[in-house]
Amino acid sequence: MVKIARKLKQIKKTKYSLKTFFNVFFKKPNEVIGGIIQKLNFFDYLVFVAIILILLLLTHNRLERETRWIDVRLSIEKPDWWYKGNLPAYWYGQNLQVGDIAYDSFGSKVAEIESVDSFDLGDKGRKIYINMKVQADFNKSKDQYIYEFKPLVSGSSIVVNFSKTQVKGLVVALENQLPIKYHHKTITIQSRWLTPEITNAVNVGDKIFDAVGGTVAEVLSTESTVALGYEFSDIRAKNLPAYNPMYRHLIATVRVKAFSVSDLEYYIDETPLKLGQKIDLYFPNLVLKEAEIIALD
Repeated sequence: MVKIARKLKQIKKTKYSLKTFFNVFFKKPNEVIGGIIQKLNFFDYLVFVAIILILLLLTHNRLERETRWIDVRLSIEKPDWWYKGNLPAYWYGQNLQVGDIAYDSFGSKVAEIESVDSFDLGDKGRKIYINMKVQADFNKSKDQYIYEFKPLVSGSSIVVNFSKTQVKGLVVALENQLPIKYHHKTITIQSRWLTPEITNAVNVGDKIFDAVGGTVAEVLSTESTVALGYEFSDIRAKNLPAYNPMYRHLIATVRVKAFSVSDLEYYIDETPLKLGQKIDLYFPNLVLKEAEIIALD
């Protein structure tokens, strides 16, 4: 009997507690809310308003943006475009392949390589361009793409982590500027004061290749002559032409891979194709540095 009485007492207490709970939170909500409001101070209201404004701003930004895929051409170099540092090392980018995919922390695809332009520029370095698709946020009000919280525009830096290589460089072209259209340009170059061993090593049919075997430059014709210079004559007191059999002058016609930007033509390493311009040609076993362009076709 004692145990039964105790259980009945506990049931009454539970019913009373539930009744109190419903009275406080359901039957008297105005009193509860009023009590909370009375305890709030100015700073509490300020925090509340700030939270509301932040939520509204985030919602507005989210509505102003949509996720899109965009074509991007990237030049691998120092991220600060005003500082030209060393070229990418010979080993950099050797693991990059067409079709490589980069993922975010959630495992979603954010970038995919479509093509890689890589070629020798001597001095233990290479010139590397990468064309890829990048998933970015498009800001409708600014008509601008955003990647990793940064504007995706020409000249901006970008970092993409693929499975074996971190790609870091500068954006040089976007969607409607792509793809870069290459063509072939025939130029005549002159390289002076070369040793016979070098001039003899330049032959018709010699080619420069990119990393995938594409032709960057090809020698169409060559002409080598004994170097002609000037020496001062004590007898005549003036400079007289004189041949130097130790050296040669080389004139060669070369077809090079080029592209056009704003009515100007450039060699693939960004050298302007103009009369008098110096150009460097890196053949597999030979380097012609600062050859002068003397004719354009």
